[in-house]
Parts: sequence; structure tokens; C-alpha cells
Amino acid sequence: MQIAWQLSESGVLSSNNVTLLGIKPADLRKVIDNQKLRELLTEINERVIASRIVADDNEAMDFVREVGFPVIVKPISASHDTSRFICNNTDELEDALDVSFKRTYIKRCSIEQSIVGYKEIEMVGVRDVNGNKMLVSGLEDMDPIGIHSGDSIIFAPTQTLINEEYQALRTATFRIMDSLNVTGTCHVQFAQSRTDSNYFVTKVSPFFTRNTMLAAKATGYPVTYVSSFLELGYSLTEVKLPAKYSKYLAFMEPTMDHVLVRIPLWPFRDINDVDQHLNTLMKSVGSTIGIGRTVEEAIIKSMHSSQFSPRDILPVSQRLMTMM
Repeated sequence: MQIAWQLSESGVLSSNNVTLLGIKPADLRKVIDNQKLRELLTEINERVIASRIVADDNEAMDFVREVGFPVIVKPISASHDTSRFICNNTDELEDALDVSFKRTYIKRCSIEQSIVGYKEIEMVGVRDVNGNKMLVSGLEDMDPIGIHSGDSIIFAPTQTLINEEYQALRTATFRIMDSLNVTGTCHVQFAQSRTDSNYFVTKVSPFFTRNTMLAAKATGYPVTYVSSFLELGYSLTEVKLPAKYSKYLAFMEPTMDHVLVRIPLWPFRDINDVDQHLNTLMKSVGSTIGIGRTVEEAIIKSMHSSQFSPRDILPVSQRLMTMM
């Protein structure tokens, strides 16, 4: 995404008669620029957490005095999926700023109010050039905000949201896609309160991500195939799916009669001297997937392919498998 924007800004795309598909350069800049994205979300009445771009330690401390600890610090980096550091006191803040300023090429860091403990919910949708939209799937991280999504067990569909909460996040996803004029796929991440219906938008990714493909795998909906046509200007009603997807129409939201569970894989058995505590820094190196009629069945299937054994963790499963 960063490369696409830089190629557009530098004039390389226009000089070579290359058109950017999926999102216009002006809208892409809004996604890359944290402040512009916050302004856009505020305009469409979507809640965002308190945040500020700082250039030195003094500016960071001024922000902390306003919102208090804990806060999250991350470098403004060319890497979209950059490291985030949770800081609970001044010493941790100073260490995080020192590392973050070294990682950023523009000597700026983002510091934001922490919402650690909120549920992390993800929505994957598609939109055509005419503004028709549909939700592919919702995903729910087992771990709360504060654990990197790549290190969390993820369920599809969502497991703990009531219908009103689910519909609110679905509507918010569509509103965000409309405001950015996205054609193709868009992945939006939310922090959902555990005590009320409040939520915050935490990340917008108008492109294919790791969990976009997970949503496609969970539902069987051909997101890559459909998005390719949508980015070329076709509408959802014009996209004809291959014969193997005969049970689907491109403009119909997929439904699930099963549960998918993704369990991360970590290298801790091979690398013993690293910190094994999970936090905002992703440490997994892969994942396994289990699909079943129930959450328990999907988890056991996923465990069979992971570094965990259901016989070690779930004694009941051992007795069941022995009987079989």
C-alpha cells in the first residue's frame, strides 16, 4: 500500500499510463496518513481513540498528561503492520519512544490512548463501483486488544456479539468503505467494549490481508475472484461465479453452518531464549485451521495440526478418542 501511494505521488504511475485499481490515490492517502484517517472517521461519526503524532519525548509526555497511562506507541513507518508498544509508566514510555524513533524514517511516532482489554472484532466486506456492498464474514479474536491479532486464536463467525453489536459493526464497515470509495475488498478492525455497545475503529485496510483470506476460507466465498472483477469496474450483479460455486451468487452474503478456528504457531520450542509473553508484537510464524460443527470440534481439529496436543490439554478428548 505504501509503495502504491509513493509510486502515485511521484508520478511514476501516470507517466507509465498505469491506473491504480481498488482505491483512488487521494483516498489511499487518507488511509496511510493517520491524522487524515482520523478526520475522515470523525466526519462520518465513527469513534476513534485519542491519538497524536509526536516528534520528541516532551510532546509525548504532554499527551500522556492529558489522557493518562496506559498508552500505545508505534513508529510512523513504511511498514503498515508496524510494532506497537504498550506503556504503563514513564520508564516504559521512554524505552518505547527510543526504539520507535529509531525505526521511523520521518522521526515521528504515533501515541494513542490504550484500549487494552476490549474485544478485537474484524469485518471483511466487498464493494463495487456503484456502491453495492456485502459482508463476507465477521471474525472474533479470542484474546482482547493488547495481543497482536496474528498471535490470537480467531473464530469465524463471531461468537460473543449480540445481534445489535454485530449489525452496528457491519453498518460501520459499509460506511467506511463508502467514505473511501473502495472497490474490491476492505478489512476493518474494531475494538468492542465488553460492558456496553461502544466501539472504536482501530484499523482500516482496503486491500487483501491475512485475515481477508481467512474470511474467504471460512465462508468458501471466492473473495479474490470477485474482487478482481469489482476492481475492473464490474458490479456485484454482473459477476458470474465459476461452476464450483453454484450455491453462491456474487451479490449474496455467504452464510455459515460451521465454525472455523485458527490457532497460531510459535517458534518457542526452537528458540528458547526469547520472551514468550504475548503482546502487541507478533511472534507467531504460521497457523493451523480447524473446521467443525461446533467450536470444540473446530478447536480439536486445529490442535491436531499444531504444536499442541488435545490429549495434553483436553483430557475428555483423550477418553473419547480412546473409545473410538
